[in-house]
Amino acid sequence: MTAMLTIMERFKFSIWANRRHTILLFLLVVFFILVAKLMVPGHTLLPYLFPSAALSMLLMVLLGPQLAIAVTIVLSLMVGFMAGGSLELTAYALVGGLIASLSLWRAESLNAFLRAGIYAIL
Repeated sequence: MTAMLTIMERFKFSIWANRRHTILLFLLVVFFILVAKLMVPGHTLLPYLFPSAALSMLLMVLLGPQLAIAVTIVLSLMVGFMAGGSLELTAYALVGGLIASLSLWRAESLNAFLRAGIYAIL
């Protein structure tokens, strides 16, 4: 959590200007960290079903691309750390999240979400 706050402060994200956006970001990140805490440690297949792409897409649409990418990087590192330092799971969460968020760069219709989900699955 400290790493994410440092990144947000360093790159001067405008999230601090709006209290609702700050609360939304905090709640989403805490929720996904709790889900990761339940899904990742001690399981074999379940960590690969962790929805990091869902958080990336939500943040991309709601709060912007730079913040979505920064949070995706930090969350994927945390997931890898929870899995006992698994580089494979870190890369899996990072690549899936980045592909999902970057494919929504210019989302103008609901079909863009479907395409982004398919890209993340592939």
